[in-house]
Amino acid sequence: MFRNLTALNSEVHQNFCLQPSQSFHFAADTHLIKVMLPEFVQVSPQAPILFIEQSNDEGFIPVMLMGLNHGENIFVNNHGDWIGGYIPALIRRYPFSLVKSGDDNKLVVCFDESSGRLSATSQDEGAQALFIDGQPSDTLISVQNFLGEINIIESNTDSFVADLVAKNLLKPIDINYNESESNKTIRGAFVINEERLNNLPNETFIDFKNKGYLVAIYAHLISLQAVSKLINKKET
Repeated sequence: MFRNLTALNSEVHQNFCLQPSQSFHFAADTHLIKVMLPEFVQVSPQAPILFIEQSNDEGFIPVMLMGLNHGENIFVNNHGDWIGGYIPALIRRYPFSLVKSGDDNKLVVCFDESSGRLSATSQDEGAQALFIDGQPSDTLISVQNFLGEINIIESNTDSFVADLVAKNLLKPIDINYNESESNKTIRGAFVINEERLNNLPNETFIDFKNKGYLVAIYAHLISLQAVSKLINKKET
């Protein structure tokens, strides 16, 4: 989704404006997107929530399955419209992102130069300045606050997944479905093992309840029934 991340700089980009856009073309070839703990309930009616293992040994992350094939997003049509219901926060943040930089892993606001959303010209009506007299504008402050909220919730989500792994609650699964009269399988996904969940010690179950995990866990399990919705959406 991000192709050319660049750190936002008050000197280099002092005259830059954020151009308005309703297009989601940038996500048209993104078939997975990380979702966060509070989003599970909103996502569950429209798409499966799966856990995938990251290739850099950084553990598992929960993702919304947006397409049945790599490079396919069923929720973005040919006009760039989002045709689903809930839009995940990591898509709504685009073209901005927080990136760790330097030895101290300081978080820096970056933007995707290839997005075409930021430029020194403000020809489009509604373009919003990012800096005013060298200081962040209200628009940029709003972006920074949103990215900060995402960073905190991502951290909470990572803790949630770490607890699932620590209790050995994830199991691999193959998702079989029929598309255009062909049998296909999605591999490499993990889901919560219901049997192990139901056999958790009472103290662990209460701990999960107090941490607010149970709603997300059950939303995840319910979401697994949404594969058929993806197939129907693709075929319409």
